[in-house]
Amino acid sequence: KKHTSQQNYTKMALMDVVFDMETQDPDDFLCLIWLASHPRVHLKAVTLIPGSQEQVGLVRWLLSTLGLEDVAIGAGNIAHSKP
Repeated sequence: KKHTSQQNYTKMALMDVVFDMETQDPDDFLCLIWLASHPRVHLKAVTLIPGSQEQVGLVRWLLSTLGLEDVAIGAGNIAHSKP
C-alpha cells in the first residue's frame, strides 16, 4: 500500500513541549498561539516570567479557548529577593 506524504505527516509522533515565555514580549505570546495550535505539538506546560495574575489569566484564557485546559501553568517573579 502506497502512503502519501500527508498520511506520513499525520502518523508522526507528537513532540512534548514545555514553553517558557517572557510575558513582556508580544512575540512570545504569538509563539504560544502557534505551539498550542500545532497538530504535532503536545503542549505539556507553560511557564511565565514574571507572571502577574493578569498575564496568567490571559494564558489560561488562550489555552481554554483552544481546548487545552489540562496544560499546566507556572509563574514566577524574577524580581523577588533570594534567601
